[in-house]
Amino acid sequence: MAGVLHEAFRVGLAYVLRTAPSRGFALEAASVALEERLVGPDTTSDRMSAADLLAAVEQLSQTEQAMVLGRVRLGNGDTLVSQLRSGNCESVVRALRRLASGAGRGA
Repeated sequence: MAGVLHEAFRVGLAYVLRTAPSRGFALEAASVALEERLVGPDTTSDRMSAADLLAAVEQLSQTEQAMVLGRVRLGNGDTLVSQLRSGNCESVVRALRRLASGAGRGA
């Protein structure tokens, strides 16, 4: 995972998530990026909204994206990830990991 996140500094976080080898890998990479606060200018993601982050994980359906946004009370996802409060950030990470485990898929 460290190598992939290092790649985000070179090519950008959105690209790394879009080209991840699997859905689970992309979701975990997004989770770690949030936990480590790697969303910002260094990973060309300083203007990335919560909706943009979810859309970058191309294997997520629109229904799943809306479910995550609703679960963490982010409305339409316009909030910039770099401006998420700690509690919201942790909620997004939990929701992404739930999807990665298959527990929240399609529900």
